[in-house]
Amino acid sequence: MTTLSNVRYSSILPMGKTGDYTEEQKVQFEMPPEIGYIDGKQSYLYMEVENTSTVKNSSTGAAQASTHIPVMLQPHLGASALVRRLQLTSKNGVELEDIDGYNTYVGMLNSYTHDRDEYQAMGLVEGVVGHSARKDNRSVLNPAVHYFSPQPDTEKTANEAVGGNVSITASFCMPIHLGLFSGLGDNDEKQAYPNLPIGGSILNVYLEQAKVALCEMASAFYKESADGDTEFNFKDASERVNVDDYTAGDSTIKIKIDEQDFSSASPQFQQLKLQHSAAISVFKQGSVIELFDNAGTFSEEATVKDVKINGNQLELELNANVGNTVAGGSIRVGTITPAFNISKIELRVLETVPSNPQALRAAVNNGINYKSVLLNKLSQASALKNSILNIPASMTRALSIFTAPCIQDDLETFTAGGSTNSLVYPQLESNLTFDYQYQVRQFLIPNRKVSIANIANNTNDNAILYQQQQMAFRPVCEARCLNDTINGNNAPLSNPVCIPLMLAPVGSSYRLLDSEPQLRYTSSDAGNTKAKLFHIYVNHIRTLKANASTGAVEVIM
Repeated sequence: MTTLSNVRYSSILPMGKTGDYTEEQKVQFEMPPEIGYIDGKQSYLYMEVENTSTVKNSSTGAAQASTHIPVMLQPHLGASALVRRLQLTSKNGVELEDIDGYNTYVGMLNSYTHDRDEYQAMGLVEGVVGHSARKDNRSVLNPAVHYFSPQPDTEKTANEAVGGNVSITASFCMPIHLGLFSGLGDNDEKQAYPNLPIGGSILNVYLEQAKVALCEMASAFYKESADGDTEFNFKDASERVNVDDYTAGDSTIKIKIDEQDFSSASPQFQQLKLQHSAAISVFKQGSVIELFDNAGTFSEEATVKDVKINGNQLELELNANVGNTVAGGSIRVGTITPAFNISKIELRVLETVPSNPQALRAAVNNGINYKSVLLNKLSQASALKNSILNIPASMTRALSIFTAPCIQDDLETFTAGGSTNSLVYPQLESNLTFDYQYQVRQFLIPNRKVSIANIANNTNDNAILYQQQQMAFRPVCEARCLNDTINGNNAPLSNPVCIPLMLAPVGSSYRLLDSEPQLRYTSSDAGNTKAKLFHIYVNHIRTLKANASTGAVEVIM
């Protein structure tokens, strides 16, 4: 058995410019053959990311800067949200791996294969703070989401936010989920990436659109429920929040009691009040906010000077007096245009020395196996109740299939105002159910249709779905969490929706070369069914061969 001895980290800078990368650009790294062997599992992409989002001036339509724009990376993805596609080739151009829809796939891995207690560490390293894109995981109450704009100082003055909230550059270390880097497989697998025998390699990183990678943060208003417990009311930054009546010439706005109430005398509630004070909302010093009348019509724009708790309510002090009198109005953060800039990016690889390099070179010459994934995209028209999706998969050693039903209209939407981007966070349509069943050759898997609903009860087959998910994930990573449970609430199907199929028991594979699997998908209501773009990931085994004497590199699927 070949063991690895770690030598040193090498920092590889991108080809061309070394920084200032924005959405939809390509970052290219060349790994020269002098870096002979790489411990891929300990290697990573280092990024320094700036939030360059702006807000729109509702009066003029122009973009304007703000000292605080409540934006973060998708919570279940962190820095991986920035990567749409990851491609690894040999230096002479042979494609080793090419994972399109990389962030969607990594989102499923993060959500299903990590326990909640792992997110504290993952948040500090790669910005992953929760299982899903739910508002709970984007709440300002979570200290881990404030990497672009740290919380203001609430210690100096009781119940008052002191000091500005200026956006800063955040740094992340993003793991590389490639099979050749041992990023797809059992946790105990560890093999050296043979960079020398293949004559060096190229890593291409294709960046995602900002409106897909970024999302809004959410306020976490709280009040006492009828049974005396703390009741959370999460509101995205772009969702309107009800305020008390105000008069032209006023310089303060108060959040209505029905949104936020500090009246409870219970010790637990008062402790929450002291702990969080003014840090419970997305409204901070320097925030540009929009004011609306009681009909929801835009009234005027303002800038927040200070945030504090006054009695039982959250109070915003403005830089200038309001110009209009409004009864029963509302406020929100100004319309956000998401943007990011990667000011610095490096590929940091851990060079390693195999205990028996001759044996490893011989193994590469004969062929080494590794796991990878291939994406197919298939469309379903709107208002179509029944679909049969033929999955083109011509590999000889398939392992399992993950299918993510992404709503077509939400593929490029910014997660804001209660909406979610269906590309990185595939979810069921509101209150809709579906049935599914795969067919491989003449076999139906499972042997009857599985009925899925976002309400957990004995009228659906959610338990069968969860069991199938566990089986389908085993060839890649062990599934540890099948839904997002937070704040004491169990949320069925809250993880990115994954329609699973295990093709072969762990340790074996299935030949799909002469077989085209089918997914039979039935929506509950044809009239409400939206058009979808199914992202179908086929996990499989590849073989890499490299002849050191001739320089020939071959990949067998």
